[in-house]
Amino acid sequence: MDESAKDAEKRKIIREHLGKLLSEGDGIRNTVCLSPNPQCEKERTQWEQKVERYLKANLDSSYADRWRSNIVKIGGSPWAEMWQEVDILNKFIVELK
Repeated sequence: MDESAKDAEKRKIIREHLGKLLSEGDGIRNTVCLSPNPQCEKERTQWEQKVERYLKANLDSSYADRWRSNIVKIGGSPWAEMWQEVDILNKFIVELK
């Protein structure tokens, strides 16, 4: 397998994993985070940290930096804030195609 094929396969694996993380976040958003509550904040924080660890381990630092700078920490509806975070992951998946 040549380098471009290996790179394409690596990107595919990363996209698939990001898709799973996106789905997990969307599930949290659509169940636990429909309204502000302690369980929402707990699960959301754990998910955000999980995503950041994956980005740091598998992509260059710009992805983790952009993730960290775009996640919403205070104010507004948790459902809407989670939507923004899920949208960021979706953009990363598109970038890796």
